[in-house]
Amino acid sequence: MSLLVAAVMTLSLVACTESSTDTNAVSPDVPATSPGQGVEGRDRPRGGGARDRKGSCGLPQGWAEKVYRGWDGRSGDYDLVVVPHSPNFAGSGLNASHSGPYPFLQRVPLIFYGRGAIAHRGDVRLARDVTIADIAPTTAELLDFDFPQRSSQSLSGVIKPDAVTPRLVVTIVIDGGGWNVFEHWPDAWPNIARLTREGSNVLDATVGSSPSITPATHTNLSTGAFPRRHGVTAIKVRHRDGSISSAFTEGDIRRPQVMDASVSLRMTTLAELWDRAEGNAAKVAAVIPGTYNLGMVGWGARRAGGDKDIVAVLDKGASEWGTNHAFYSLPAYVNSDIDGPEDDLEMVDAWDGERDGKWRRHDFGSIQETPAFAYWTGRVVDGLIERERFGQDDVTDLMYVNLKSPDSAGHVYNMIAPEQRDVLRSVDDAIGRLLRSLDERVGREEYVVIVTADHGQTPLDAGGWAINQAEAVDDVHREFESRTGGARIISTTSAALYFTNAEVMRDNSIRPEEVAAFLSSYTIGDNIPEGSEVPDEFSDRLSERIFRAVIPGRRMASMARCAGIEKP
Repeated sequence: MSLLVAAVMTLSLVACTESSTDTNAVSPDVPATSPGQGVEGRDRPRGGGARDRKGSCGLPQGWAEKVYRGWDGRSGDYDLVVVPHSPNFAGSGLNASHSGPYPFLQRVPLIFYGRGAIAHRGDVRLARDVTIADIAPTTAELLDFDFPQRSSQSLSGVIKPDAVTPRLVVTIVIDGGGWNVFEHWPDAWPNIARLTREGSNVLDATVGSSPSITPATHTNLSTGAFPRRHGVTAIKVRHRDGSISSAFTEGDIRRPQVMDASVSLRMTTLAELWDRAEGNAAKVAAVIPGTYNLGMVGWGARRAGGDKDIVAVLDKGASEWGTNHAFYSLPAYVNSDIDGPEDDLEMVDAWDGERDGKWRRHDFGSIQETPAFAYWTGRVVDGLIERERFGQDDVTDLMYVNLKSPDSAGHVYNMIAPEQRDVLRSVDDAIGRLLRSLDERVGREEYVVIVTADHGQTPLDAGGWAINQAEAVDDVHREFESRTGGARIISTTSAALYFTNAEVMRDNSIRPEEVAAFLSSYTIGDNIPEGSEVPDEFSDRLSERIFRAVIPGRRMASMARCAGIEKP
């Protein structure tokens, strides 16, 4: 081994492409979007003060902390956590991922509203880091319930001193509804804006961990902890036996999802603890677009002492709501008696002034990526509240809702497209309708609504490189094939993690630090498949390195010590 390679490997304790003490090295990681709607000025790290501005081991300290919180030791020592230079992303020219510790993905709304329980404070800025993990202990305080001490604390300042214990708490997650999306379309959400004025709008809140991905962040808000403790790290997770599956799926990830939260969730949720404490007298329900959101409610009847909470799931491409009846329940009337999306689709069809069976000249694809989905979801929520009598007795009930369409439309059209404005408008309408229904069905002072998001989105006009994961993996294999005899080192990838074949690496004396060093010097030019055209906007950027940091799992603790993270 040459001295140069040895030096690179030594520096690859966390394999980073530059020293973070160089202020010029940090500035490219704040993307710019269209004039006047930028992330540029507003999306710099906030809440952590000097800690976030100070570099630590190649990453700003706040970023390093979020990466560390998102790492679960069950994943292999040889697996690699990748942090692209922002705004680079894993994806395609249209489908941008949203995984990272960057402020424009981390900053999310955190709005509390309830006339009887929530202080009318408007914008609230606290002198500490606030994350969506704080939702669980705050809800517990509203219930006067002793929630275990975890990685979060109650936002007591948003609760009235003489608060009325709510009969119903509704937690709404706007999927992909980070502040950078709302700021790009400031006129599309008047009902949510009203909640920020009439309730408590906690500024500078973040999802708190990276990857900022749906299964992980929904579980943050329900457990009051981060993936390092609750175990739900991403869409794909590695288990202690070395196998890989979807977060809430048993076995091979190619099998149909079976809705089993115990696959990766190893911590109780607030809903589980509260329901059990009340002898299962509390009603708990979730209306979600897929099993990725299952961490909001927990194991259901699989957990000892648990019952079959209502979980309504509409997987992509499905025409009816479903559930796993072994662990959860779903009333038949959700599909038989509640109106489907047909009228909503007709309404959306007319929004562009022409009834042609299209939405903005698009054929209607998956219902989840259209404005119709929020209206349909809202009716299901309202139907459950009415017919199951949520909020009608002295035991507080819990309802969890995911409004999916901003995320789905963002992946198909991107957040800067007018389609995003349409879906935000529909989400806002659905929330406004729900509030009016809650006033009537539960009582104006008898409920609390919490509105947040699971992550922001990556704007395509920020100039990020769409990382071709397949090409990167092939290049890793080509780099080491002389030592592996053609055996593949990388078994699969996610937006933030390269799952390695540790057995192949050990058998061929390949250290994960070597692979990290290779990827840390990997450039845009390297990532262009042979014979492919170079996009004009990148023709003078081919020598730019793609990744800000590549961290072997077994070096994560070293990174934490280097970054001064004492109690992650």
